[in-house]
Amino acid sequence: MTRAVALGILCAALSGCGQNAVLELTIDLPPLETGEWCDDPDYVGMAPRFAFVQPRASDNPFSDEWPPDDLPPIELGTARIEDHVSVVTDDTSLDVHLKIRFCHGEACGVFCDATSPEHWFVLEHPFYEGHRTSYEIVINSIPTMRPAEPEVVERCRIRGCLTGTPLGSYCTMDGRHVCDD
Repeated sequence: MTRAVALGILCAALSGCGQNAVLELTIDLPPLETGEWCDDPDYVGMAPRFAFVQPRASDNPFSDEWPPDDLPPIELGTARIEDHVSVVTDDTSLDVHLKIRFCHGEACGVFCDATSPEHWFVLEHPFYEGHRTSYEIVINSIPTMRPAEPEVVERCRIRGCLTGTPLGSYCTMDGRHVCDD
């Protein structure tokens, strides 16, 4: 499944403006787990059943509640699920804040979803004008709580503008990303 979300200001015609930048995210989600996750009598013993992938511009603090309305939820099943999200923007100066929220209810509206477990990521400078970059996140299990700090993905780990995989970095010896013009 591939889904798209826009950050910042976009050109009127995405395919024809040439000024936009695209970050392709692949998120490998874990299967549904069992365990005591919720105090709501209707959900006791049930693990979170839905994952909400929420990319936002970097001016959205992780401690704020982000409504889960930008992309539809992903229902977790007995096998791993791979989600693909294209993030498009005209503002290449943005970092991306990414929450992956695990909820019991389809709209994160169940009582215990108020403190649902999450993964947080900051993707540093993933956008380069006229280029497509990518990053893959693998989540091995549903967390039990919200993190204190996000995982920071440095810009040199963001794939792009090369064929093949360089040895450990997408930055040049002088520290510039290979997508920098």
